[in-house]
Amino acid sequence: MYSPKQYMLLLLSSIFIAGCSSKPSQPFHTILGADNWGYPGDVTTITSDIHVDGLHVRVVKTENSQCVNGFSSHIELSGPIGPDSAFVVDKLLDELEHCVDKDTGTTYSRNIFLNSPGGYLLYGFNMGVVFRDQQMTTIVSKGQQCASSCAIAFLGGKFRNMHNEGELLFHAPYYRKNSREMICQSREESSTLRNYYDSMLDSEDSRRLFDRTMSQCSTTEGWTVNSDAAGLYGITGSSNSINIFNDSNSAALLAFELSDLGSNQQEHLRIAKKLFSHIPAESNMYSEAKVMEVLIDYELKQNLDDIGQRATQAGTSLINKNDLSELADDDIDMALELFTIAIETNYLPAYVRLGYAYKLIPAIQDTQQAKVWFEKAVSEGNYDIARVELGIIERGNERYKEALDWFDAASISELPNVAGYAFAMIGHMFEIGDGVPKSLDKAIENYTQAAKLGHKWSVERLIHHYQSINNATEQAYWQDVLKALS
Repeated sequence: MYSPKQYMLLLLSSIFIAGCSSKPSQPFHTILGADNWGYPGDVTTITSDIHVDGLHVRVVKTENSQCVNGFSSHIELSGPIGPDSAFVVDKLLDELEHCVDKDTGTTYSRNIFLNSPGGYLLYGFNMGVVFRDQQMTTIVSKGQQCASSCAIAFLGGKFRNMHNEGELLFHAPYYRKNSREMICQSREESSTLRNYYDSMLDSEDSRRLFDRTMSQCSTTEGWTVNSDAAGLYGITGSSNSINIFNDSNSAALLAFELSDLGSNQQEHLRIAKKLFSHIPAESNMYSEAKVMEVLIDYELKQNLDDIGQRATQAGTSLINKNDLSELADDDIDMALELFTIAIETNYLPAYVRLGYAYKLIPAIQDTQQAKVWFEKAVSEGNYDIARVELGIIERGNERYKEALDWFDAASISELPNVAGYAFAMIGHMFEIGDGVPKSLDKAIENYTQAAKLGHKWSVERLIHHYQSINNATEQAYWQDVLKALS
């Protein structure tokens, strides 16, 4: 990876600053919107020149002998940020090579220069998430102004830099009541903005910037900072978090808010998924993030190859995060929906998970429903564990012959834990004479088979029985086995 120091060395080695007192003797590439700031023209190539809805985007390649591939690339953006801006930039970045240092192997962040009056706040959120997801360096260079939603997007940079005579402008969110009147959002109404700031900045810097942002509400003016001021306020610099986002819970909340928007929904869902995908396992919102990743992919009909497995894992995670008796109704409903999605995509283990859901979760406990799904698990997927569960259900219904048939079928499973479970159930039926003649010998015989396959409860039953008949040798042997299993 790259450090701030390594990034600055690369930046200083590659950017050429035009002199103020004399005109350069060679052709010069000026960055969009910048004041005579850029690169020597004879080492610079514009590889893409895109105009979309008033936004001008250029991809520029500059010769750099320190890079393994011989060049470094950057993006220049100038003009209003619109509904397609984040999509365009994200696509370009997917194809934009990194500079890898030929001596150290360090992979450097790619630069994007920003000059924009802004646009709708949501478009700035989307752009900023793309920048952080792609680990970009955002730059406002000499003569550039990055205002409104552009300033919001700027904060998404993993590294954030401003040059002298560059400017950022922030203002409170607002909406127009009519062509002449605007309504400024309150702090309470601006929770999405606060979550965004918390996701991108250290907590104290986020709080301070939010306060300053909310103090200014105008369509043309706002709170402006230059390079030195941005450094003091923690707006420039780099993210020190070990995670992609500084506050993972805020990033998850931001993702939920974006995914719930109606307008331009597909684009907001795409951006929300980027946020959800970076929520770390230690976050208390990790399970919900995995759920939302699956639901978004299913909605957008993308990444479907393994969606059944991911849906099943996400549903299982929801069920396992609390004691079954304390599961929230929303979590139960979502888990069932995820298992259903998995089945629709022909992921057969989900049949077993649905069976267990109806067997074990008190709020929806339904033996008949559990039986239906376990039967499907056998008929569609030949799952031996479902055979054991069907045997337990039939035994509870006093259909002992059917129960024994299911246990016998499962006892030849190639999975030791499943076969052991089946032998244990058969042993217990003979131990208490449940639908079969009571037989301690047959009970011990089946418990022994189960114990050899690692079934701990069967080992405990063997110890109990050998103790009851004063067989100290067998009792000691199985006690040693139990210690090994423990």
